[in-house]
Amino acid sequence: MSIFITYPGVIQPTSVRATEVNGPFPSQAVLQFLPQLVSPSYSGTLYFGVDAQSVTWLNARIDKSSLQITTNGHIASCVVHDRRDWWKNTVVSGAYNDPGGVQKNVPELATILLDAMGEVNYDISALSGIANIVNLYPEVNWFCANPSLELERLLNEYGCTLSLDYSTNRTVVRRIGTGSAIPSDYVQSVDFGVDHGDVPDTVRVCFDETRYEAKLKLVPYMFDTAENDNELLPLDDVSFAPASPEYWSETTPHQDPILPSGTAEENALASRYLWRLYKIESMADGTLNVPGGPTLSGISQIILRDMKAYDTFPATVEGSYFPLDQDVEANTNTDDGTIYIHGFVIDAERQLVWFSEPVYKYTESGGYEAADIYLHTSFLIKDETTSQLLHYYYDYTALTGTGVFPVPRRDQRLKVVALYDPSNPYTLEDPAYSDNSDALDTIAVDNVNAILPRFASYSSIMVKYIGIRNVQTDGVNKQVIHVVDMDKGANSWVAQNTEPDIGSLRSYEMIRLAHQKQRLHRNDEQMLQMSERSRQLQKDKGRVR
Repeated sequence: MSIFITYPGVIQPTSVRATEVNGPFPSQAVLQFLPQLVSPSYSGTLYFGVDAQSVTWLNARIDKSSLQITTNGHIASCVVHDRRDWWKNTVVSGAYNDPGGVQKNVPELATILLDAMGEVNYDISALSGIANIVNLYPEVNWFCANPSLELERLLNEYGCTLSLDYSTNRTVVRRIGTGSAIPSDYVQSVDFGVDHGDVPDTVRVCFDETRYEAKLKLVPYMFDTAENDNELLPLDDVSFAPASPEYWSETTPHQDPILPSGTAEENALASRYLWRLYKIESMADGTLNVPGGPTLSGISQIILRDMKAYDTFPATVEGSYFPLDQDVEANTNTDDGTIYIHGFVIDAERQLVWFSEPVYKYTESGGYEAADIYLHTSFLIKDETTSQLLHYYYDYTALTGTGVFPVPRRDQRLKVVALYDPSNPYTLEDPAYSDNSDALDTIAVDNVNAILPRFASYSSIMVKYIGIRNVQTDGVNKQVIHVVDMDKGANSWVAQNTEPDIGSLRSYEMIRLAHQKQRLHRNDEQMLQMSERSRQLQKDKGRVR
């Protein structure tokens, strides 16, 4: 019987114990050898076996070394990682499947990540066995992220994991719960058991923030004077508002000065903002009842995002107002629901609409008043208690465990569109809204079905072999352990549906910890961005331009 252990720079090896695992983290081997004057090579090929049965770890590297000195002799050892250890020094950045952005399905995302890991000879064919996988476009946003962790996160959402095939040196995607048969010869012992899945009572598929589309009533606002911190207030509440609110109605919006008895600052503010600055006040019907959504406790719960209402058309202002292109003598306002065709911008932070020209109505008495206008746009809603943006989720509850297992789907969101009566543009139809909840439920069911295998309890087997058996880890063979001793011989253990090596975290536990570390790093980045944004808003507060 020929027993061999080789690693570059190791002169007299005595034994090796190698534990092979699935996932993005490296398998590790403890290599022992007689003390020597030179250090082993930092990287190289670990090769061991008995006669014709062997295992090869290409491009392995030493993680740490030690020397043990005892009264019974001295022994040196080193911990060797397989080539997955190099993946920790790879990086990926990219944002995909954001509405309007670059679209990549799951196999395409996996390919991007494997390429970023430096892999060239990989196999993702297992993904083709997942229903509708080429039609799934999960939203991802990788900023200086580790691609191997992001890949394992992506694969786990669809019931898969990573594996390194030592016989071909290929990185392979494996379906959890499926794998190859193990040898039946040279079996020394068999341990039977059950590996109990970490079963929740609920699988929750969490979709991105719900986006609502509705008409929001606008009312005129004004900046107060610097003495009053340039506070943004309703038009009649600023410190220089006329004693008689009717004065505004007697003021020609284009006259100069607007306030004959006012200061230069007050006239500058009135000239710049009178009938040009409007703020959202309520839904179109005057209530805080969001069609298809909650009843708000305050309008501040609405979060405006941009100039778009979903991905279909830009935000618009509509209502009854005096058209700029009409002869002033006509003294006629537009009908309700007329689209405003001139310039405006949305200040999402302060819920304002800034118009390039005064927007007002003529009154029957020949005066002026605030236009009866509405912003038709999309928005998010913030929970009044937690400040969390509302989002839609689907709960699968046909399990018997404990707790909730989250499955994020940031690539999809609930879209709720208010439906208005064509004959009265501010009265809701019956039903008052439409949404895409049925489509999201279908997506959620596909996600749940793909992930259920990870919660199953499986009959486990631990088989000990005489000699070396080069079995590869996969979705069933969770751990393969090889022990080679130059004096005592060799054994292999293959663990199906269990990870028995004491002292090693289960692969999903290691992945969870790594994901949490990476998530904390992202949160730090987001907090820095939010802090900078807050400082800028404080700097801009009340600034009059």
